[in-house]
Amino acid sequence: MPEVLFSIDQSRSFYDQAVPPHNRWHPDIPSVATVKPGESFRVHCREWFDGEIHNDDSADDIRDAELAHLLRRGGYPLEHIATVVQQVRTAGGAEALAPALEDWRRRLTRRGLAMLEAAAQLGRYMDMLGPSIRWHGNADGSPRANVSGANP
Repeated sequence: MPEVLFSIDQSRSFYDQAVPPHNRWHPDIPSVATVKPGESFRVHCREWFDGEIHNDDSADDIRDAELAHLLRRGGYPLEHIATVVQQVRTAGGAEALAPALEDWRRRLTRRGLAMLEAAAQLGRYMDMLGPSIRWHGNADGSPRANVSGANP
């Protein structure tokens, strides 16, 4: 049997693996293995829902997957997400949460649009300043603008 070059502990979340996996190739993501043309090998994969879909013939997993995905995008820890999903299952569904989820989506959309508008205004301001702007990096790697002639 071919050698396993990349393994995943299926009992742990995608984000809690010893070697953080990724969902696509990107030049900035360091490789974890090298193979020669024609060489046989195996890699372990995790499905898109990161273990939320179980092989138990229940439709509850599919029903709750969107809720879990939204909570993950919101930055909630996995333990909190598991608690919320269990409470939804105990209640028999998420219908009671629908108004709160819709309000949350509206707030996230409003926040995202405000951030885009702020970025556009910043871009217009930077264009107004013209080529006298130079970009420097802060100690933490974040960009810092410096106007020509001003002390850094």
